[in-house]
Amino acid sequence: MDDSMKFGIITNCKAGLELAQRLLERDHRIALCKIGDLIPNSEFVGFTHEISSYNADLVVDFETLVASVPQPRTIIILCKNYNSDLLSQISNVVSPGDTIVDCSDMFYKESARNTLALKKQGVTYIGTGYIYVTDQSIEKPAFMISGNEEVAKKIQYYLSDISASVAGKSCAAYLGPEGVGQFVKMVTTGIYFANLEIVSEAIEIMQRVLKMDPNEIANILSDFNSGEAQSYILDSASSVIGRIDDLTDGYLADAVLDRVQNSHKDGWIGRSSTELDCPIPTISAAIDMHFASQRINERVAASGICYAKPLDNVDSSKRKEITEHCRKAIYMGAICAAAQGYSMIKSASDRYMWNIDLAMVAACIQGGTMLHSNLMLKVFEILNNNPKIENLITSEYFTDVIRNYSDDVRELICECVRDGISIPGISSIINYIDSMRCRKLPCASAQLIRDSISGLGFERIDRSGLFTGEWQLPSNSVKQNKIKD
Repeated sequence: MDDSMKFGIITNCKAGLELAQRLLERDHRIALCKIGDLIPNSEFVGFTHEISSYNADLVVDFETLVASVPQPRTIIILCKNYNSDLLSQISNVVSPGDTIVDCSDMFYKESARNTLALKKQGVTYIGTGYIYVTDQSIEKPAFMISGNEEVAKKIQYYLSDISASVAGKSCAAYLGPEGVGQFVKMVTTGIYFANLEIVSEAIEIMQRVLKMDPNEIANILSDFNSGEAQSYILDSASSVIGRIDDLTDGYLADAVLDRVQNSHKDGWIGRSSTELDCPIPTISAAIDMHFASQRINERVAASGICYAKPLDNVDSSKRKEITEHCRKAIYMGAICAAAQGYSMIKSASDRYMWNIDLAMVAACIQGGTMLHSNLMLKVFEILNNNPKIENLITSEYFTDVIRNYSDDVRELICECVRDGISIPGISSIINYIDSMRCRKLPCASAQLIRDSISGLGFERIDRSGLFTGEWQLPSNSVKQNKIKD
């Protein structure tokens, strides 16, 4: 395998330019086609100056791009706001034997469909999960590669040059067949949303219960970040929360509208968890809050329905206690979000026979994404030592954390309920733990009620099969009929 090769790159975003520059710096050659207007012209001009000494062709259309890359070609697509028309245009100009490495954001089932469609043309499609982090503190990216194993491992060889690594493992990782890379990226994004929500809720508690200003909160988050809860997210939060607004000279955090810019992509993980019968309440709570944030008029109209009685004059001892409870909630929340995400990946791997190396997934997430943290490194170590673990919360380390922290997190939740502060993310932590440690959930009565209304049947604890009751008979004793073995 040649140590250097020429790639075609199609992009409409800064992430694509950085990918191109990384390849050039490792002595690869590129032909680059910039599309759309998401990259400011001044930024693109600056980029062209930076790469002027490298072996790079800048082209204006797909035909010229393809003509400038020797066969068999490898064309990398890295675009924001992916649409199928783009892939269709590219597929019209490539040749049998070529490879398309698609790092764009899409639902994993679409990635699988693309693989099958291009296979008919003799073109190999390699769907790759790629998460771009603008901050240079995450020095190198991760590539979650999937598709044809033989071709994918050739791509892995070259991308390993420019990827992060964890414990000697490259974060350019082949994870499995078509669609797997995008699936893992989707779950990674869900875990990220959950962590963001819980940190945001902790900030809200410090503002509303403890009456802290953003600068004080930033300092506390910085303290949190120096211990076991250290994470890229906390580091970012402590860096931005106390900043001054250049338009008003107040704190910028006080001027930002509470509306999350969401997209149709937010619904992908909920749809997938439903198909897998996999509970992800902390991740779901974060996404539900994205939706609720859009309902500003409804929230304003409902704001006077009832009033809570917040704490007055919180003394220094109570203030310190609640602050520490917030730290514990952030860490427990990160544990539960990771547990839910990995449970979902494991469920999909088992269901679809993907045979995913979960430790390798953890290495990718730790090494090259915004979930870089002490916790994720611990997850990697746990999965590396016990790849068949049923759920991360059953590991000795996380079990100890949950036992030691759960009472304080429950107390924090009770305080917020009394004060009327919405914390669905933090509340979901305890709900998830209580559900997963419960040998018998409160679902049995629901099965009887559903059967009496709709005849859907119920299972028994003492014998196999699905039963239905003859509820309309006058006797208090319910005659049951087996309707399925």
